[in-house]
Amino acid sequence: MVRDRLSVLLAIRQAGVDSAVRALAACLAAEADAIRTIATIDAARPPERRAADEHAASPPDRRVFAAWSAWARQRRAQATAALAEAERRTGEARAHLAEAQAAARVVDELIALRAAAAQAEADRKDALALDEVVRAQRIVRLQRQEVE
Repeated sequence: MVRDRLSVLLAIRQAGVDSAVRALAACLAAEADAIRTIATIDAARPPERRAADEHAASPPDRRVFAAWSAWARQRRAQATAALAEAERRTGEARAHLAEAQAAARVVDELIALRAAAAQAEADRKDALALDEVVRAQRIVRLQRQEVE
């Protein structure tokens, strides 16, 4: 009965580990998305700047670049904030995963300890049974020797 409870507890702990892994994966995906957004904006700035410089005589092009630049700064700031938040959540998710893994490991070790104790008890009983057989054989031998 105790073994069954420990097996159930281990299954629950493993489900916790699986859930923590999924949460960590989601956090890492959010980090990657924010990093991609920042990289895309940073990569777009030089071509946009060159295009605006090539048409420097045209005020509409400069206004368009200025508007794009303002949008890009705002979007990059948002992505940077999202990255910081994703990194914070990733740290928490890593800690949660480590806790879940430790909890599962404890239950797994307890199951192994209980199994080892049960095996030791079975071995002890086998040894006692063998000792009893040997003792009985000695008694029989002694009784035969007395009869002869």
